[in-house]
Amino acid sequence: MSVKRSNSKHLRDYPGYSGNFTHAADHDAMEKPYRRNWEPPADYQQSMDLSGNWGRGIMFHQKYEPPSQTESDECKSDGNPKTFKRVLIRFAERTSMQGIPYIHTSKTWYAKLAWTVLLLGAMVAMGIHLYTLCSTYFLFDRQTQIKLGFQNLKFPTITFCNVNPVKSSMASRGSNELKNFLRTVRPDAVASSLKKQMPRAIQRPSQPGNSAPSPPPGRRKRFVDSIEYNFTNIRRPELVPNDDKPRPNFFSGQRSTLQEIRKEFTHLYSLEERETRIAMGHSISDMLVSCAFSGVVCNDSYFRIHPSPVYGNCYTLENNDFVSFRSGPENGLELILFLETDEYISTIASGIGAQFLIHGTNTWPDPEVDGISVSATMETNIGMRMLEIHRLGGLYGDCDDGAAFKARYGIEYTRKSCQTFCVHERIIKRCGCYDELKETLYENINSSVSGMKVHPCRSREETTCLLQIESRWETGLLQCNCFNPCHETLYEKTTHTRMWPSDAYASMLVQYLCNIKNETECERFEKMAPRELIRNFMKINIYFEDLNFENITETPAYEDVQFYSDIGGTVGLWVGLSVLSLAEVVQFLWEVTQYLLCWRRWKKKKPEQTEDRPNWDKQMRALQSATRLPSTYTGNGLY
Repeated sequence: MSVKRSNSKHLRDYPGYSGNFTHAADHDAMEKPYRRNWEPPADYQQSMDLSGNWGRGIMFHQKYEPPSQTESDECKSDGNPKTFKRVLIRFAERTSMQGIPYIHTSKTWYAKLAWTVLLLGAMVAMGIHLYTLCSTYFLFDRQTQIKLGFQNLKFPTITFCNVNPVKSSMASRGSNELKNFLRTVRPDAVASSLKKQMPRAIQRPSQPGNSAPSPPPGRRKRFVDSIEYNFTNIRRPELVPNDDKPRPNFFSGQRSTLQEIRKEFTHLYSLEERETRIAMGHSISDMLVSCAFSGVVCNDSYFRIHPSPVYGNCYTLENNDFVSFRSGPENGLELILFLETDEYISTIASGIGAQFLIHGTNTWPDPEVDGISVSATMETNIGMRMLEIHRLGGLYGDCDDGAAFKARYGIEYTRKSCQTFCVHERIIKRCGCYDELKETLYENINSSVSGMKVHPCRSREETTCLLQIESRWETGLLQCNCFNPCHETLYEKTTHTRMWPSDAYASMLVQYLCNIKNETECERFEKMAPRELIRNFMKINIYFEDLNFENITETPAYEDVQFYSDIGGTVGLWVGLSVLSLAEVVQFLWEVTQYLLCWRRWKKKKPEQTEDRPNWDKQMRALQSATRLPSTYTGNGLY
């Protein structure tokens, strides 16, 4: 009995047909598709479904196995379920990593063992090498590079003060307490009181053979100890209570009387109104005789006042147009000052001259601490060399770019200014008052914080609080987060002096002053003796010694690029890995992870698969009974 060809469909219309027939012509194969010598298509195993229709089904000649739900579609590759062994074999066959392919392809066990030992040893050596590299990199060490630059240099800011804070002719504007104190500490008053208290003259030391006894050892009484004055300044160290870290015993000894006189004057001077203090001091119009930068004249309008509790009126010269195109004294700043020495209060101003400070543009000046003393009757040359410092921040160290500080206070950041503002803000918050000696500083802080209005610390409780905070700062108990600036410009200074002016040049300067002063002052100048007149003048030249400047830059000792290069060299040296090989390792790890996830899913669903087997048996029997195939077909095991 032969199988008849269906009139409705051809074999090529069925899924899975590959056109592979043997020992038959094309037309014969189409007419007799179920002959014995017919070969099933390659994907015939999935050519019929359970209903008997051609499509995706199961192969009936194989032993029945129910569909497995151990792995989902994403757990399959090439149509077959994955196993862990297959994942390993696939990685070994495809990887470019050295050693692993030889372990897979070796035929003998000792060859596999040798390559395994070599691979493990290389990986251990690679791990040690990488640990050394990472330890070095994460230390974040720095190295310093010094370079020399050459360019036109911007001139720094200059602040100077006359060492005499109050003119004797203007002292009458002060309070009665200040005037009384100035009369008490006058050298002639001190000398007269000292003369009245002078004991009998002490004999000269006895000559050899003289049996007169020598005076008993002891401290001789100094002339300043004879001053009888009730000091009103209560800022004394004995007011500071004992804290966890007291000062050494040396600092609790007797205080210097000269220092006490100076502090008493500063206290009384700070009690005056700001306008009164400015009027009592030396004005820039009275002191400035000549000002020139690179030969171009500048006048007193270029200066702005900066009051100081120690030196009175200080003046700051800052101009962005001051740029040095050449080095040398002729291309710098030249100042000639008339110090008005006849207005000096000798006890307060023990010397004759001025205090000069060279600092960065728009930085906070502190001439009392950072200034240098320049003597009268001298021409002083101050040669500068600029030094730029660039520091690393972040992981390489602590530095402050100064942006927040400048936005708050309107001045450039320096470590010292940060500490000064920090301590004074702590005094304001803790004590509810500000230091009367830092009035200018308080005004700057007050302008940055709206609504902050406090009074000076003058009561005993407020002064005690103030001194306690300053003591805690000096002993290290109070900390401020003030780091070095990330970018800093410093000026190294070299000073040279010579006698100046000559008598003839001093007379010429007097005539110059007479042209700008009134007749009364001119007559006063002309009555001065030549040596007394010379003591009133001083000249200072500030300039760059050279336009070359040093640039000190911190750089990482171990650059990022070098670190990555060393890692690549280490990995390539020991196991022959490249970036693409690392991608292969990542893919292998992903496949292992995927296998483990599928294995866990299979462990959870395994009991459910066992319960579903009877249902699959019923479906198979129904499928066999429903299938109608020719009884004469004896093909190659399809049915």
